[in-house]
Amino acid sequence: MLLNRTKAPEHPTRQSPGATDLHGLVMICTTMYRETWDEMSQYLESIEKVATSQKLGEEYSWTGKFEAHVYFDNGVRGNKLTDFSAQLVCLVQSRYKECTVEIKKTWYGWTLQWRLPGSLQLPLYIHLKDNQEVKSKKRWSQVMYMESAVDRFDDSEVKYILATDGDVDFDADSIVAMLMQMLSDRQEEVGAVCARTHPEGSGPFVWYQMFDYAIGHWLQKVTNHVLGSVLCAPGCFSVYRVKAIASVLEEYRSDVEEASEFLTKDMGEDRWFTTLLVKTGWRVKYCAGACDSTHCPEEFDEFWKQRRRWIPSTLANQILLLKNWKTINQNNKYISMIFLLFQIVLLLSTVISPSTCILIVTGGLYYGVGVPTWLSFVLFVLLTLAFALICMYYSQETQLKVAKILCFVFLIAMAIAVVGTASQMAISNTSSAPRIANDNGKYQGCYQEYSYSGDLLLPNAVTRIKDLTNAKCMSHCHENNFYYSGTGSPGTACFCGPQQALENATRLQENMCASPCPGDSGETCGGRPNQMSVYEINRLFGVQLQVDVTTLYIAIVAGIHIVAALLHPREFTCIFHGVVYLFTLPCVYILMNVYSVCNLTDQSWGTREAKSQKEQSKESFLDDVVAKMRQCWSFCRRSYHKLDESIEEEPEREAMEDEVDGRIDVGDSVSSGSRGHMRSIPGEAQPDPGKRFKSTRQWLQSIFGALSNKVEIYEPIFTREGYTDTSFIAGMSDEDLKDIGVADLHDRNDFRRHIRKLHQDEPDIDIRVPDNVETWLTMISLDTDEYKEKFRRAFPEGTKAQIVFQELKTMTEDRIVHKLGVQAKGHLRRLKLAITRIRQPTLREERILKAKRDIDGKFQEHPPDVIAHSKKPYLDPTTEQFRLDQNKEDEFKQNLQQLRNSYLLTYLVANSVWLVLMFTLVEHAELQVINTNPLGLVFLVTFTFVLGVQFAALVIHRLATFIQYVSRIPMTRERISAMCLNINSGYEPI
Repeated sequence: MLLNRTKAPEHPTRQSPGATDLHGLVMICTTMYRETWDEMSQYLESIEKVATSQKLGEEYSWTGKFEAHVYFDNGVRGNKLTDFSAQLVCLVQSRYKECTVEIKKTWYGWTLQWRLPGSLQLPLYIHLKDNQEVKSKKRWSQVMYMESAVDRFDDSEVKYILATDGDVDFDADSIVAMLMQMLSDRQEEVGAVCARTHPEGSGPFVWYQMFDYAIGHWLQKVTNHVLGSVLCAPGCFSVYRVKAIASVLEEYRSDVEEASEFLTKDMGEDRWFTTLLVKTGWRVKYCAGACDSTHCPEEFDEFWKQRRRWIPSTLANQILLLKNWKTINQNNKYISMIFLLFQIVLLLSTVISPSTCILIVTGGLYYGVGVPTWLSFVLFVLLTLAFALICMYYSQETQLKVAKILCFVFLIAMAIAVVGTASQMAISNTSSAPRIANDNGKYQGCYQEYSYSGDLLLPNAVTRIKDLTNAKCMSHCHENNFYYSGTGSPGTACFCGPQQALENATRLQENMCASPCPGDSGETCGGRPNQMSVYEINRLFGVQLQVDVTTLYIAIVAGIHIVAALLHPREFTCIFHGVVYLFTLPCVYILMNVYSVCNLTDQSWGTREAKSQKEQSKESFLDDVVAKMRQCWSFCRRSYHKLDESIEEEPEREAMEDEVDGRIDVGDSVSSGSRGHMRSIPGEAQPDPGKRFKSTRQWLQSIFGALSNKVEIYEPIFTREGYTDTSFIAGMSDEDLKDIGVADLHDRNDFRRHIRKLHQDEPDIDIRVPDNVETWLTMISLDTDEYKEKFRRAFPEGTKAQIVFQELKTMTEDRIVHKLGVQAKGHLRRLKLAITRIRQPTLREERILKAKRDIDGKFQEHPPDVIAHSKKPYLDPTTEQFRLDQNKEDEFKQNLQQLRNSYLLTYLVANSVWLVLMFTLVEHAELQVINTNPLGLVFLVTFTFVLGVQFAALVIHRLATFIQYVSRIPMTRERISAMCLNINSGYEPI
């Protein structure tokens, strides 16, 4: 450690320039979409801590070496800020009032720039993406900032990217820790460094995630780090080497072309990017000295939807890694065959985790309340299969409701199982059980010699043995091929019985079997009157354990986790949340796995979505179940229709109002900007360059084709009901389509697929009480002479606008139709939405509205000229795969269904085989080893070994982390002199 120190620098606390020179810039790149007020505030607090850091600016001389970039999805529509981007701008302006904003028009939208105060001279850029001009979603935002960094890397300007999420809390020390790991890599073989992430929030779901994140970092991530390479450097807080990014960027920005790629590229982009780095020879490291905090799901639905993305994408990336094992093994010197074998074991354990949990619960219920194992086994299997069918044929809303009920059932079952298992462990290791219990058999307890019918409980091969001991009796029964042995009065009697002998027996209190054995007074052989000590015979004699295998395994698992917590003193409290983790094991490893795989076809993100308008079924859930049971004979026909509808059961639209946790909506105009990249098709209506929205005819032509007769059929249907452009069509539900006369189910499904893509066209309606009716009608695109006249007739001349809107707020739908004479369903829908939103904004909303008006005004004043930029095809939203071509989209959905079915089949076969093998081996006592069936024993030994490897890796990594901490202690002349009295002060780093 001392040899890695340089001479004491002239500045008493500054490191040598050679050791800390970044040789370029660090871009702090963040993606945002629908973060809340508090989450954005937390991000800005983190940026401020970096900008004002004395350590970065003075101790490491990194002034001017950092830039902060925020890439905001759907941040602008034409020349108008959207709701959430206005929220971020308001926060920046409130925090940095003395800073002026610089505005620049870009090919993808707009860029806002502030120069933040502080020793680091940190510039903050907010890149507002117009999703009509550039592809949306996190991966494409990452591609944008990665391309920017790579272009500047060629000029030797940018060397590292610090990727963060928009809700992450971090500090300068964590940045230093990760960058120092990069700088210490003199061969430049490390492509990325990730940090320890702490979930934030409150409630049982957060407690579960605290323990889950803890063991994920303590054991799994450090093991990958020590054995080879970390397999997931999350984009929430990781440092990437731009040179490494350049080597994989071309593949990372490729479109989804196969169903399996959808899981890796769009559902698990961070893990896939890490896989690409490992595949091309880069190593990814884990730095426990760096940490960050991020908000995590606090509610059941959001938590499950998040894991619905994570579980299949993790499996898909593990499979991808193993499929390319030969290439990875050749290209990456850190990835050995042992490392790949370790990943195979982890993959197999994930696949069979549902059946393993069922075995744990059934065994615990047997010991807890005496439920026969076959009964609980059949019950849990049927519940799991029923839930799988519900997940395949019902909406997300129904699935999650059923999941909550089943989770409660599984929680109660697991609580009983935990008590039962603990009770059995205590009995197996209690002093009242003879010492021989774990040598030749397992002590079952004290029982009456006679059953309720008056017959002997163990009626076979009854004999008297001189100097009787439990071992002699078990040996006798073993020679006669019996399952149980029993010793009892008159002190020399030995009883034997078959496996089913104890099914109807009643267990007695242990103190009733207290008679010493004639052959060994340290053991007990039953008691008086007519009690006997019963043992289950172990077929492998001579193997001696002081405790049974189950107790030993649980002790090892618990001990490793407790020691891991002790090695992380600041995180020790996470171990207490392991109680929540334990009780929710069946819910997570059985139900959540089933839910995730069955919903593999769901292409929605799941989290950070606006509240959606769900289609409400007219039939109750129970009625639908009965109807489905009656239609089992027509399974294929029913499957086709229901499956087709279930795939479409994604959120129909983003809601116009979302005020949860500080999220608000403020007013935009509904017509601005231009698209400017529509292709000209003969016979197709061309867009008006002055309008942002497509006409209904243009939209129908994009679905069916310019020459399709369906355009002529449906255009008058839509326009007659007021759906004259995509701003009115956006958000339509299946019921809306039925109401206007779209009767064909297949066409409705086509419309719903395309309507979901119009969420950017939904109008942003001001929440404030309007000053006059005409301005309000203009804002909601109903500013026609017809509607102006209707309002003049409905309300006397001179009526104040506030009075008009107060009355509108009290009107029912029928009243609106009657008083205003609104007939078109699209116009009625727009009026109802606008009236619902009218209210007095809060102080926070007023601040956001002011910031929005300020920036929108500057957008209007800004010169329209944009520096020429050739838009990359892969960032052009009009070229997105499977979206413009209906045949391709249908083919993709079919492939996704086939992939889902193959995953389900794999899960079903693997778990079925595992359950059958385990239950079959239980019935054959002659095959047992150490009182455990051989397959179960192999399973326990394998995973005990895996835990042992993880624990060893943990110890090694903690030692390395300690050395890293010590090596970063500032070295003054006095401190060096005190540490190196007998060492030449002229040493140089090696």
